[in-house]
Amino acid sequence: MKNLNIYRDQAHKIACEHGFYEYPLSIEHYKCLIVSELMEAVEADRKGKRASIRAFNTRQCVGRSSKDVTVSYEYNFGLCIKDTVEDELADACIRIFDLAGYKNIDLDFESGKTTIIDQKGTFTEKIYKTVHVLVGCEQLNRCLTLTLMRIFLLAESMGIDIEKHIQLKMEYNNSRSYKHGKKY
Repeated sequence: MKNLNIYRDQAHKIACEHGFYEYPLSIEHYKCLIVSELMEAVEADRKGKRASIRAFNTRQCVGRSSKDVTVSYEYNFGLCIKDTVEDELADACIRIFDLAGYKNIDLDFESGKTTIIDQKGTFTEKIYKTVHVLVGCEQLNRCLTLTLMRIFLLAESMGIDIEKHIQLKMEYNNSRSYKHGKKY
């Protein structure tokens, strides 16, 4: 596993460069955005939307020598990965990394390895428990670390290479417009 503080720094840098820190907002604001990504993962799961890394990689290989926009990274990402369970879980992680970067929180899983995390239940039950940890915890560093641990464990149980999806999404986010075309 890559040092999560590298992701933290990269996600926060991208967020700053794309206008997400024009003015101070509350921790609750950022936590709510994390929750919204987790809810988008639930919706993607309900719709059966799963990423196809194989199709994405194939399209990327074919498109390397082409100038056709339909084989660009952004186009291929949108076609094969965007708005899927994997993508939304990666988004939640990236929002956690960004908040940790904003508050300069060390994301060290090693200290949390003794924490027992119940991974029983359906996808929605696991997401609910993850949201509960995020919003019900008093210490922000613990909330963020435990939430990340839960997402990583959920992804692993589903056969999702969450780090790969985080890397792909960060590259995609880096190419996006100011505030990704959104209000906040």
